[in-house]
Amino acid sequence: MKKLIFLYFLFLTAGFTWAQNKTECSVWRISNINQVSLPVFANQPSVDGKKFDNAALLGSIQADAGDIKNWTVISVRPDSLITLVNKEYQFIQMAGYVKSDRWTKASVNISTNALFELSLDGKKVKTQGQPSEKPVKTDITLGTGVHKLLLTVISIEKSLRLGANITADKDSVKLAWSTDPKRTVTINDIIEGESVTDAKLSASGKYLLIQTDEILPGTGKSQRSFRVINMELKRNLFALRNNAF
Repeated sequence: MKKLIFLYFLFLTAGFTWAQNKTECSVWRISNINQVSLPVFANQPSVDGKKFDNAALLGSIQADAGDIKNWTVISVRPDSLITLVNKEYQFIQMAGYVKSDRWTKASVNISTNALFELSLDGKKVKTQGQPSEKPVKTDITLGTGVHKLLLTVISIEKSLRLGANITADKDSVKLAWSTDPKRTVTINDIIEGESVTDAKLSASGKYLLIQTDEILPGTGKSQRSFRVINMELKRNLFALRNNAF
């Protein structure tokens, strides 16, 4: 009887693992290695006895991720050692792309002994100012198509270990991970975004009233805006925006 219960438990566990639809982030594009300079008195406590907070380093870095296509591609196994980093306080950026076949809630799970910031499609979604012994989970929302994940990483040891995966909320969702940003055009590309629906010029020709409608990404809702442009000065005078409807 106990054996049957144990086998049943294993069956449920196996089913649960499959339903989580975990996709390993096994390849990344990685930037050049940069050494981070600490403040002059970083090793000494402040006047109130506090030590330098490493988390402040993440906010002080101005990184340029505009040349991702020329970054080196590396393979990273779960919790793998990234040999390019071999000193404390070295800074790198890592980029990859996740493709989803539909809209879904998901989570990014990152295991590392370093500090990091995570951005999704250019928007910061997580800042981890100190190393964590457990994987750090970040909830995200993915629309149909390809999305860019960018990791800003600062080592605080002489070695850097990192592993990451993405888990969809529903087992029916199909996710894929790569270093290729290419994607196919979807119906969302066609219907979403802003378009001019009307334009009227004043009798004097000095002012132009433009009406635009915008389909908000991921919602299907429409938002209408009106802008008045001074044609002589070539600039917007003011804009009015209606709530989504």
